[in-house]
Amino acid sequence: MTWNGTVPFEIKAIKAQPDGFLLSFTQPVDPVLAAKTSSYAITSFTYRYHHLYGSPIIDAAPAPILKAIVADDGLSVRLAVACLRQYYIHEIKARGIRRADQPGQSAALVHDTAYYTLNQIPSGPRIAPAKALEDLCASVAAAAQAAPGPSPKHPTGMPVTWGGAVEQVLNIETKSGLKFEPNELSVKAGEHLCIVLHNGDDMLHNFVLTNPGKGQTIGALSLSLGIDGPAKNYVPDSPDVLYHTQLLQPNGSDVIYFTAPQLLGNYDFICSFPGHYALMHGILHVVAKKLP
Repeated sequence: MTWNGTVPFEIKAIKAQPDGFLLSFTQPVDPVLAAKTSSYAITSFTYRYHHLYGSPIIDAAPAPILKAIVADDGLSVRLAVACLRQYYIHEIKARGIRRADQPGQSAALVHDTAYYTLNQIPSGPRIAPAKALEDLCASVAAAAQAAPGPSPKHPTGMPVTWGGAVEQVLNIETKSGLKFEPNELSVKAGEHLCIVLHNGDDMLHNFVLTNPGKGQTIGALSLSLGIDGPAKNYVPDSPDVLYHTQLLQPNGSDVIYFTAPQLLGNYDFICSFPGHYALMHGILHVVAKKLP
């Protein structure tokens, strides 16, 4: 590798503080944007470690930001953070940060997400009262108690309007080498479908049906979910996602029911687990019903 002489705009370092974190940057940041707590988002989490592929993220919780103080030279920002948890990994997003000398989207960080394992919360001077951080943490915890309902795009029950009748059952198996078998399916427009996905591979996989030509776009979006990915089955919020299964462990299975689109065409399906979508994809051909 040969350095081209240009220093990229990046998060240079993160240091734990008694009440948060100190973020250092390779170049001065826009002081107005950097002073806004909305420019950042922090979530703490850990893993459930086991012998299977892909230890799942567990116990994720937001760590809200009470205050952001920008250094005079613009090269660092100190954040006062509530709900810090010792021994937990902290995902720190700084998507609102921009360079001080360059306006617009081109001034964004090259990589706006970093991870810090908080092995020890140090002692020392604080920038926010402990009581204020405790109150903020309590309010966030109370708001998080409301659990979201099931996703309409993961329909695991047969609609009662079908009268107990499925017009076609499609069995799909995942194979080693990031493959679906079969990877081409044909259905009739408006047909009542049952998709049965069995994960016969030793990796985690799912099935995500998208609008025509949108499979790779949805796969790329799944990479940006970060630690929210497992809870979302690595399925991004997008109108181009039509239906999906849950993310399956090896030897796991899932069944979904839906009506085939009325619009004829070739609909992409992918595994949206990060990094899989480029190879693990297929086509659902929606064709016209034959006239009686």
